[in-house]
Amino acid sequence: MTIRINDRRLWVSLVALVAVLGLVALAAGIPGLFLLLAIPVALILVFTVVGSRATIGVIPLRDCPYFVSSVRRVSGPAMLN
Repeated sequence: MTIRINDRRLWVSLVALVAVLGLVALAAGIPGLFLLLAIPVALILVFTVVGSRATIGVIPLRDCPYFVSSVRRVSGPAMLN
């Protein structure tokens, strides 16, 4: 007892189901892939910033003579000299 009318409908519905499942997997897979790629990039940036803050590049009291040759008052009470 085979039913020929329902066979075609069954195959169409199975093919449609497979197509929809493929689209759902693709729609979930592409953003998931971008998320998996963004996590290591974010970690690299975080550790780069944290690592660069561990070394002190400029100490103002020590490095001041290299950048400042003279000091002159530009506001406030009149100069006494």
